[in-house]
Amino acid sequence: MNAILNVLEQFGINAAALPHGNGHINHTFLVDSNPRVILQRINTSIFKNPAEVMGNIMAVTAYLREKIAAAGGDPARETMTFLTTKEGLPYYKTAEGDYWRACYFVEDTVCLEVAKNPEDFAEVAHAFGRFQKMLAEFPADRLAETIERFHDTPNRFAQLEEAIAADRAGRVASVEAEIALCRKFQKYASLIADGIADGTVPL
Repeated sequence: MNAILNVLEQFGINAAALPHGNGHINHTFLVDSNPRVILQRINTSIFKNPAEVMGNIMAVTAYLREKIAAAGGDPARETMTFLTTKEGLPYYKTAEGDYWRACYFVEDTVCLEVAKNPEDFAEVAHAFGRFQKMLAEFPADRLAETIERFHDTPNRFAQLEEAIAADRAGRVASVEAEIALCRKFQKYASLIADGIADGTVPL
C-alpha cells in the first residue's frame, strides 16, 4: 500500500485506495479523494510501450473534449480526464519499471460487464456509434500502433490456420463445424486491411 501512496503523491493526491472492478488486464484502484480518482497500473506484459498508449489516449480525449464542448456537452462527464504528474506527464514510471495512470472517476455511472436485455445493447451501440462519429475526422496517422499487428485481420486468420494445424490441445476434431464456419468467411478477413492499403478505406 505504501507503494500506491507514493504513486498517488506523484499525481498530487493524498488519500487511500482500494482495488476496484473486475478488469482482467490492468490493476485498478478507486481512490477516496475529492473528487474520486481511478488509479491503474498498466499491464506492461500486454502494453510494451505504455508511454505510446498514453500518448494515444491523451490525443483522442483532447480531441473529444473539444468536440463535446462545441456541441454543448460536458467533457468532464463524457470523456476521460487524466491527471498529470509533478513532471507534467500523464503517467508515472516507478523505479521498478511499473507504469501508473490516474483519471477522474465519473460519478453516477455503471459499467455493464454483461448486457441483460436488448436495451443494454442499444445503449452500447448508440455510445459506440457516437464515439466513432466524433472521431471521424481525427488524424489517425498521429496514433502509435501500441500492439503490433493487433488489428491485422489477415494475419489473425493465418494464426488461426497455424493453430488448427498444430492442434496443441487436441481439440480440432471437436470443433470442425466452427472451423468450417470461420473458413467460410475467410474471403472477408482482408477487406478492411486491403481497403486501407489501396486508399478506399480511410485509416
